[in-house]
Amino acid sequence: MRTLCLCLALLTLPAASEEIRYSGGYDLCAREATRESDLIGCLEIELDRKTERLLYALEQALARLTPPRQAELEALHRQWIDYRDAKCEFLAHRVSGTGGITDSLKCKVEETLDRALELEEIY
Repeated sequence: MRTLCLCLALLTLPAASEEIRYSGGYDLCAREATRESDLIGCLEIELDRKTERLLYALEQALARLTPPRQAELEALHRQWIDYRDAKCEFLAHRVSGTGGITDSLKCKVEETLDRALELEEIY
């Protein structure tokens, strides 16, 4: 019986290759949100967390490159920010009201995390 319980418990854990997309702080905040504006606040905090991770990954990547390649990566990063913002702002206009804002912020969180993971993997 104990072995069965252990096996069932292990099945509920995320696989090692599965990335946890949102922090525990976000999960708690989102569970306690009673209005859409509360959820927007949770997403803004989560975006700040993902941005910190991205900036750290960018800093680590830049440290490994020669000055000419650093300039290229910095330019690429500025272009990526423009792309992310345009893509995610487009979602904000897909729906009127706060639902569009929520979609836009979720997009920015996901895109920012994906970019951080990409930089961590490459560099």
